[in-house]
Amino acid sequence: MGVVKINPVKAGTYGNACRRAGHMKLYFIRPKTEPAAGRKRQSARAVMFAIGFIMVVFAVRELWLGVRDDNVAQTEYASLRELGDNRETSPSPGLLAEINPDYVGWIVIPGTTVDYPVVRGQDNSRYLNTMFSGAPNPAGAIFMDYRCTDGFNAPVCLIYGHNMRNGSMFSPLNNYPDPKFMNDNPEIIILTASGEKLVYRIFNALRANAWDSVYALDFYDTSGEAIKSADVERLLILSTCPGGEEQNARFLVFASLIDYS
Repeated sequence: MGVVKINPVKAGTYGNACRRAGHMKLYFIRPKTEPAAGRKRQSARAVMFAIGFIMVVFAVRELWLGVRDDNVAQTEYASLRELGDNRETSPSPGLLAEINPDYVGWIVIPGTTVDYPVVRGQDNSRYLNTMFSGAPNPAGAIFMDYRCTDGFNAPVCLIYGHNMRNGSMFSPLNNYPDPKFMNDNPEIIILTASGEKLVYRIFNALRANAWDSVYALDFYDTSGEAIKSADVERLLILSTCPGGEEQNARFLVFASLIDYS
């Protein structure tokens, strides 16, 4: 800091000691002024710290909400599975229909975690973020395309489910490009709300996009490459997202009906 020297002044009436001194010199310490550029740098750092702190808080909050939602969804679907004690029939189909009138059946892929009720709404948006119970949740529900008015009796039946980061819902479908995984887990079992048991065999799996002809539900124009050389009586298509940043990418699993009772 700078030192300013002040001219001597007479002691006047400040006391005998001052008079004996005759004159006194006063020194004032002047605070050093910080340059404007330094103050701006400090302000910028403070703003950046505040922004970073807010971003961390937001990220932690989103992570916590995601974990909470995952746990809520898993708890609900686990409780629905407990309504039945076997997989020869849908777990308490009458009770499930009472819980949700949109209930059309139950889907199981043996060897995987796919084991859920299936619903069909009035459109394809209803169950994107709504669970079977009707409660909002990012996991949504496994749902049939609303245009499949004949249900599982339709020539082409299309079912959707999310690819959840915790491996639930339709996440296992993304393993089917692996030939070994397909050979080890080749069947899909549908237990309809009316009491039928339908068994499908998976014969193909591929990546597509949201505008693929599959979504037209035309049996004779549905991804010819996917069903060629397959003896298909009724076609079941499962659709999910492959993950990643491609918002319009889809992953499809094709299966043909091989048995029903």
